[in-house]
Amino acid sequence: MEQFGTREGATFVNIWTEYFVIRSRHDDPLAKRRENKNGKEIWERRGNFLRGKITRVKINTEGTYGHELLITLSAEEDYVLSMMATSGTAFSFYRRAENIDYNEEVVFDLWKFDNPGNTKHPFSYVLGIKQFGEIVQSKYEKEDIPRWEKREDGKYDRSKAYHFFDDKIKKLPVYVEGQLYGMLTTDEKRMKGVGGKSGVGVPITNEDIDYYQNEDDDLPF
Repeated sequence: MEQFGTREGATFVNIWTEYFVIRSRHDDPLAKRRENKNGKEIWERRGNFLRGKITRVKINTEGTYGHELLITLSAEEDYVLSMMATSGTAFSFYRRAENIDYNEEVVFDLWKFDNPGNTKHPFSYVLGIKQFGEIVQSKYEKEDIPRWEKREDGKYDRSKAYHFFDDKIKKLPVYVEGQLYGMLTTDEKRMKGVGGKSGVGVPITNEDIDYYQNEDDDLPF
């Protein structure tokens, strides 16, 4: 990927289905078009993997749509992978984070799984992590982690599992306190948007919530 959609030196990357995506504009020849669930037009660049050395990890509690997990991968450029801190892909990272060698490069990709009988979410995706040509294994078994509790609305409360990992993530050698790349506040994000190739901001609105929170909320581990 080329550097695109930069904000103070880092390219911010999100996840949509099986792709790593960078928000773009309609006049970018490498961008793909889609519509969100509200019918809003979205232009983005898509990639199948992210490669680099993990140099920073941050849980941002001032995220636009809740707590965000931010992982910086550095190579020729810095890419910040952003996801909801209680999403399935975030838990994929939490379970493997203590088994990563942070002095060496990793490769992130997205693994697709079928959900037989689930008509609402026929597929789910988890974050795959490879290092030294091998899959990084989870440090924890399912039995080690507090189970997700099913709520009355049918969705799962992941808070106990999230808090189980909170202190462990903050003890990683690459975890940073404070701001990451001069991160914008919620109001600043909505006013300034995400910088594009032409330097024109793409405003972030509540209609973009499925762009940032696109994970399956109905499946436990």
